[in-house]
Amino acid sequence: MKTVAYYRSSTSLQEDSVTTQRQQIREYALKNHILIDEEYEDEFVSARKNSIKDRPGLQRMLTDIRKGLIKHLLVYKRDRLSRKLEEHIELYQLFKKHNIRVTLVAGNEPPMRFDVMGELFELFIGVMNQREAQQIMNG
Repeated sequence: MKTVAYYRSSTSLQEDSVTTQRQQIREYALKNHILIDEEYEDEFVSARKNSIKDRPGLQRMLTDIRKGLIKHLLVYKRDRLSRKLEEHIELYQLFKKHNIRVTLVAGNEPPMRFDVMGELFELFIGVMNQREAQQIMNG
């Protein structure tokens, strides 16, 4: 089973570009003696405007998770995975079902936990990420 990384950026002007995410995740992996077996990316793909079904990199990764090929996912921040509450919870449930260890490498990201408190926290974070995306759209 593999350790993988996922990267996503919405625009070419985004602060957390795929290049930045890749650098941060690779530095984290090196520091923690983690070998990344595969990388998936969706560059210039808005998670607010596009469903998870419209993100080819994410879809390939989710297929590999369902096949039992992945055990550990490195991602920069939760909002790289989803900006919609419903999709955030869908991904969380999939990770939980397949016992995926999710490592969020940004310093301000609390760990993803698969217990009752973790589920409540993910609901809250999912709402916050969706709200932030709505503010970006309206701003």
